[in-house]
Amino acid sequence: MGSKLSEKNPNITDLSDSNRPTKISEKYSELYDNEWTDALETLTGDTSIYTEESAIQVLLACLQVNIVVYMQALLVIKYSAGITDLYNRPVNVVPYSYY
Repeated sequence: MGSKLSEKNPNITDLSDSNRPTKISEKYSELYDNEWTDALETLTGDTSIYTEESAIQVLLACLQVNIVVYMQALLVIKYSAGITDLYNRPVNVVPYSYY
């Protein structure tokens, strides 16, 4: 009975889903607590030329570049699947012709 209620119901959370919102927020929290804190400490260490503010700017620039690269890769993957925009709209792809 319970599986019938939760099946395809957006108001019921599937607790086995590793990509549910609470799990994603936990992953980002761990990323900040571990990786970004370590990176900031490394950039602002005793032998570093960065202030905390400039180190944060460096990390922000890294994040922005990663977002751009991710979006480009996502578009390539979607295009190869016959989808050319971020709204998952399929299109008829016409192969390039030499005529």
